[in-house]
Amino acid sequence: MTADITPEKLRPQIGDPAWLAALRDIARQHSIAAAAEQIGRSRTAVSLVLAGKYPAKSLTALQTAVEAALNEDIHCPILGQITSNACLDTQNQPFNTTSPQAVKLARTCRACPHRQQGGNNDEPL
Repeated sequence: MTADITPEKLRPQIGDPAWLAALRDIARQHSIAAAAEQIGRSRTAVSLVLAGKYPAKSLTALQTAVEAALNEDIHCPILGQITSNACLDTQNQPFNTTSPQAVKLARTCRACPHRQQGGNNDEPL
């Protein structure tokens, strides 16, 4: 079941984070289905997020999907400004101890708000 979306819900809202404003913009310019397809999520999920009724406690996975689809820059606490695709690539790298920075990155990545569940950096440190 999808949420009722009025044209007002598709306009950027005060206090929207950049990723949500971008998602609203895509849905407004094209359609909710097109926005969902572009970010690789279901139409229902996108509709619920836009209506403010998404049942999940965290929107991090959806945020990362939007940022990755748009390949927006994000701030990595270790690497600085990187693209969201670079962030996802880093999350999917296996844990290694080749350098102190690699260890620090793996530790920091685990608690990062941009992290998607299921990354490969889940080895015990």
